[in-house]
Amino acid sequence: MKKLNLLIILLFTAAISHAQTATDSTEIKFQKVLEDNKMEFTMPVGTVKIPLVKNMQVRYDYAVKFKDKPIEIRYSVFSLGDRIAQYKKFLKDKPPGSSMVDPNASSKTFAYTVALNVGGGTMDPAIGFNAFPPEHVKPEFGADWGGTWIIPIKNNSFGTDYKYGIMISLHRDDVADAYIIYLGNSGQELFNMFKENMALGGLFYSLKFKE
Repeated sequence: MKKLNLLIILLFTAAISHAQTATDSTEIKFQKVLEDNKMEFTMPVGTVKIPLVKNMQVRYDYAVKFKDKPIEIRYSVFSLGDRIAQYKKFLKDKPPGSSMVDPNASSKTFAYTVALNVGGGTMDPAIGFNAFPPEHVKPEFGADWGGTWIIPIKNNSFGTDYKYGIMISLHRDDVADAYIIYLGNSGQELFNMFKENMALGGLFYSLKFKE
């Protein structure tokens, strides 16, 4: 009996250790993403970290959920480092008659593509966008360009449990494109969340580039 009890304890300890390792792995990977792309993250007040969900629409690096309301926030960062290096090499060794698009110039198109994928992967005229004023986006987010997207969500692998999304897109030249995606069941639910929690730390500016 003592041997059986010991075996159960060892198995239970191993299971806890595995779960902790998986949790730490997500944290470590996210911290590296932040460091590599000169970003900083502030955990929104009233939220807890939740597991990532594999999906076919949009890869994301971290997610949290409010303890007292059915609202989730996902964070996604796409580094431009390799593409910028390739572009600079192209400019240096540019063959006659060839061309290559500056990765910084495609950030708005890429953001729209992400918005479409969050919504369900098809063209949707209901998706709306409002750009941040240039004089505000730099001091507030450390970005060179950004804006807010309103996204109705159809049944898809990214937002199966939600019906509505608000997405903040941020771009910093030569560094990265980043997205903060708020998911809920209605636009009013998300707007109320912003209204009630705007004064709390880490909500609207939870992810931003360092100065």
